Amino acid sequence: MSKTSTVAFGIWLTGAGLLVLVAGASGAETYRWNVPGEGSWHDPSNWDPSTGYPDSPDTAVVDQGEAQITAADAAALKLWIAPTAGSTGGVQVDAGRSLVLYSTESDQGLRVGQAGCG
Repeated sequence: MSKTSTVAFGIWLTGAGLLVLVAGASGAETYRWNVPGEGSWHDPSNWDPSTGYPDSPDTAVVDQGEAQITAADAAALKLWIAPTAGSTGGVQVDAGRSLVLYSTESDQGLRVGQAGCG
């Protein structure tokens, strides 16, 4: 698997991978990426809490490592990448996959490197 293009601040789109922002409902849970390296977005053990993984009503925070969307599409209400000082993180979306964000808040749905380095 090779990364064919890089989109700003650590969001990678490989081939036809896609990041989509659309309007939706309010959040239910905040999941924080707990892996310092690479791992699957869909593996609950990669998130805190480890009761699941982010989906359409949830907020995903990636402030270290790289969450990879490779085997299935993904969704979240909000995605925050490296939102705090000193934090880093990235999200890789592979060819043929998508990440859909359902936030209705134009300035809150996707945060990248607000105080960190995404």
